[in-house]
Amino acid sequence: MPYPYSQQALQIYIDFNDQHFQAGPCYHLGLVAKRRKEWGKARSFLLQALEIFMTYQNPRLRDACLSNLAQVWQVTRDASLPTAITLIMNINLDEVTIALSGMIKSESDEKPL
Repeated sequence: MPYPYSQQALQIYIDFNDQHFQAGPCYHLGLVAKRRKEWGKARSFLLQALEIFMTYQNPRLRDACLSNLAQVWQVTRDASLPTAITLIMNINLDEVTIALSGMIKSESDEKPL
């Protein structure tokens, strides 16, 4: 594992049943996995972080997590990903799909030529 400290921190928070602090290492591990193109790991860690960000009502980190999940979805076209997000956010599938598509579009609009 290239980032053992994040994995160790996550395990400590799991051992202490501290869900609030599990979000940071989950998010970080999701970003690392995404950079390494380990899409399944990225999906899993980012969904776990999203669930915690939703529980603790952190909209800034929720949106950052969704943006990264949109990138994973763009690459993998994993049809089950929007459904997983729907279950976490308690909104309908069309809203999730539109939001993810909008995030992908806005990121491509921001890239310089």
